[in-house]
Amino acid sequence: MTESRDDAQPGFHRMTTNLSAATKAALDEVADREQVNQTEALRRLVAYGQLLYRTTKVDGAEVLIRHPGDATLERIVVI
Repeated sequence: MTESRDDAQPGFHRMTTNLSAATKAALDEVADREQVNQTEALRRLVAYGQLLYRTTKVDGAEVLIRHPGDATLERIVVI
């Protein structure tokens, strides 16, 4: 049975997709580490990706990661 749009939660959209093994592993890692379900893990990863995209591609800024324990900075390049 297919869910109609009338049955869906307002503000939410249902989507079916195929994931690569690497993408599924990333989703599983976030879900396990953060103790959230797969849907919430996907929301978080999309939000992180959107932040990186907007910062680098829209704003033209750089993203730097400071590694714990030292002052090493790593520049993240989004292609």
